[in-house]
Amino acid sequence: MAESQNSTNENEGAGAEATGNVSASKDESQLSDWARAELSRARQEAASYRVKLRETEQALTTVQTELKSAADRSAELEVQLSDTQLNALKLQTTIEIGVPGEHAITFADRLRGSTAEELKADAEAAKALYGLGNANTRYTDPSAGLGNGQTKKTPEAAFGEFIKSRLSN
Repeated sequence: MAESQNSTNENEGAGAEATGNVSASKDESQLSDWARAELSRARQEAASYRVKLRETEQALTTVQTELKSAADRSAELEVQLSDTQLNALKLQTTIEIGVPGEHAITFADRLRGSTAEELKADAEAAKALYGLGNANTRYTDPSAGLGNGQTKKTPEAAFGEFIKSRLSN
């Protein structure tokens, strides 16, 4: 029992010196056993609360860091969503005004505006400027049908040969 009192007194003395109150150490030695035990219990309880406080502060810091990270990620995703929605609106506007499929993506990338009305006005102006108004215009190969294994001739050359063959007869 004397050893436990000595170790308790040493712990209490260390606690008193840590607080800078040397006279409290002298006063504690005059306290009864139950008072010293109660004081020791209170100090241990306070120490456990300080440990819990540090752990809670660390957990709070961790949660705050994760929350900030999640908020940053959310902001990035909102920007990506906004860009994707605008690109979809551009492509929809391009298709609605009748730009041919092979030019639709390139045409949509060039559109300026952020609302459907702005995009449609810009698309109409660009369509007229680029001459994409006639989606039904088909380009033909002028040498089509002149073959049969022979070298291909232009229609002008074929017409010239025809005239020469008729005149020479």
